[in-house]
Amino acid sequence: NDQPADRAGRLQLCLRQCRQSDNANYTGQGARTYDGENRLKQAWANSQWQVYTYDADGRRIKRNVNGVETWQVYGMDGELLAEYASGAAPFLATTEYGYRKGELLVTLTSGDDQRLRRFVQDDGKTSGAELQLQRQLLI
Repeated sequence: NDQPADRAGRLQLCLRQCRQSDNANYTGQGARTYDGENRLKQAWANSQWQVYTYDADGRRIKRNVNGVETWQVYGMDGELLAEYASGAAPFLATTEYGYRKGELLVTLTSGDDQRLRRFVQDDGKTSGAELQLQRQLLI
């Protein structure tokens, strides 16, 4: 059932969403650079470059804004599924996207981007009592 036209349509929807989010907060100030496919590569804001990276299919896979790196993860059909802080565990998405029949249905944002810093993993060097205390702080 997955026709190439359907996949291309979903990819174009995703690209439009990225461009809309790029332009939603654009004040007209600061330089912007684009690649040969008219994708935003860099934007000057807050006295630093904001950098965007794309994969071979043209999907944005990484952005570094104000020193915070975010990764975008896509599904088999090219739909944006989730965004993660750089290096985050798979269950700690900052934003998740849900679709129905190829159309964006819901966007879920954690509202708690500091979860990764509070996540505790037993590295074998921390005492049992200290781990227990750290885990209680998570609840």
